[in-house]
Amino acid sequence: MKFINTKAVQIPVSTIIPILTAISDRDYARFQQLQTNLVKQHGMEVWQDVFGSRVFPALDQQSNRWLLKLWCKS
Repeated sequence: MKFINTKAVQIPVSTIIPILTAISDRDYARFQQLQTNLVKQHGMEVWQDVFGSRVFPALDQQSNRWLLKLWCKS
């Protein structure tokens, strides 16, 4: 098994679950709030690591499309 050597692994699962829940609930405002909080606490680089290595790979196709659609509108 290959170890992911990023700062994302230092973020507790209890921080990631509400992000996934907001996506699942299609609550973009909540997702943005959680994203902003994580960036304020840990920095943009950590958010990018968390999203790229822990959140994005966990999304189903519908959630992925929903989120990308909203990002394109922003």
